[in-house]
Amino acid sequence: MARSSWVSNICGILIVAAAACLVFTPAMTGKAGAEVVKLTFNDHNPGPSTVAKAWDDWEEWVEKESDGKVQINLVHGGSLLKEKDAYRGIQKGVADGGHYVLNRQQGFTLNTVITLPFMRWPGRDKAVQIYRDLREEFPELREEWKGIKIIGTIMMPPTGIHTKDTVVKTPEDLKGMKLMGAEHAMVQLIDAAGATAVNLDIGDMYMSLDRGLIQGVMNHVAVLDVFGVLELLEHHTVFGEGGLNMTPMFNVMNQESFDKLPPDVQDLLEESGRVWAEKQMEWDKKSLAKAWGYCKENDHTITRLNPEQIKEWQELIQEPIYEKWIEENEKKGKPGREVFDRAEELAGKYR
Repeated sequence: MARSSWVSNICGILIVAAAACLVFTPAMTGKAGAEVVKLTFNDHNPGPSTVAKAWDDWEEWVEKESDGKVQINLVHGGSLLKEKDAYRGIQKGVADGGHYVLNRQQGFTLNTVITLPFMRWPGRDKAVQIYRDLREEFPELREEWKGIKIIGTIMMPPTGIHTKDTVVKTPEDLKGMKLMGAEHAMVQLIDAAGATAVNLDIGDMYMSLDRGLIQGVMNHVAVLDVFGVLELLEHHTVFGEGGLNMTPMFNVMNQESFDKLPPDVQDLLEESGRVWAEKQMEWDKKSLAKAWGYCKENDHTITRLNPEQIKEWQELIQEPIYEKWIEENEKKGKPGREVFDRAEELAGKYR
């Protein structure tokens, strides 16, 4: 081969290689050679909400702690994935991660033990620890999270009963009433008490209460304040630290997206789960204080049930909810009875 031809070929190869490097060279930060990791996280909550503000704080922490190596594109308001699409969307990689509230519609049955009513969880932090213990002990719970990496976990504030005209102390007090209950377990509870569960979009809650289509709501009080319905609900029943129930919400990632990250970024995100939970708790305290402050200022009735009164509610649902839940899981080959008994044991231990 002629020297000029050889040199020409080498130059051509070098030019192609240089072009390839330009195409595949990752973006850089101000620090020379520092590769930027860009991740998209979905939050279906409205941007002004306290949940979204906690996500903003988390994003700021991650970017600061990584010296700009990790950049989070945080999309609020469901413009990327709505609440009902969040889990599957993250699982399929539409987003790298985001906000998720545990829901049996995504195939969770065994994990919903943590949402069962009247399990008397001893507060939000300890309920999270009980849930972690159960996931660690039973691989069947972890298997339901296929394709998803859990970064952070927090329990929502305890659910209570909030009504327009009736003080509620016993299940008998609910008979004949129409109530909004967002979760499957709450619908079962309403039915067991002889009331009627009404399926509503949360945005229709005010209108439905105002027009008398429903007489009460099962939810936590901070949500009622956000949607402006506390002025219509003058009676509130509190069921101890664990409420009627509590529902976990998560900071989750697509497992493949997480696995592809450099080890130091994985470690940082693992640590960030604690920060995310702390930020959520900080904002929750503010919103709960505001909501209960409104109730007291406006002379609402707040009824706090003692353990013996709560036991009456628990006995009401022993067969229609607990046994049905156990049976449903056992039929699927999952250790329903074992998980339920262990959950009760852990609740007693931490209580």
